[in-house]
Amino acid sequence: MVEKIINFISIAIAPQMKFAIADINSVNPNLGVTLGSIFTSPCDIKDACGANDPDLEKKSAFMSILMNALYALLISIILRRLLKEVKKLIKNALAKQASDRAKRKIKKRSDLLSLKAGKIANGEEKAQEAKIGLAALKSIFNFENNI
Repeated sequence: MVEKIINFISIAIAPQMKFAIADINSVNPNLGVTLGSIFTSPCDIKDACGANDPDLEKKSAFMSILMNALYALLISIILRRLLKEVKKLIKNALAKQASDRAKRKIKKRSDLLSLKAGKIANGEEKAQEAKIGLAALKSIFNFENNI
């Protein structure tokens, strides 16, 4: 697609350049700038390359500048898109990292709570065992009628 755009750019821009060429010739008529002197078709440039034409540089100068500008535009579009994607990836990575950190913190707290709950349950079991053990001694010592 880019190759087709490059091949047909002279056809697309040439009608718009008539006004610019008219302005250039009105300011300095000695230049004698014509549409054909600025725009050359890709076929003319190819023929000039094959024939070792000395005017090749002159014929292809405007198109070279135009192509370099198009390449710069294309590269800037690609770089903008690439930067947008990189920013998106960094944002997602930081969000995932923060989420993982929060999950680890919650898990650590829940582990501590379950450990404390286990200790409390263990203490209740010991209290039950002590109550059962003291029940046998209750009849011996008669704790309720001490007065």
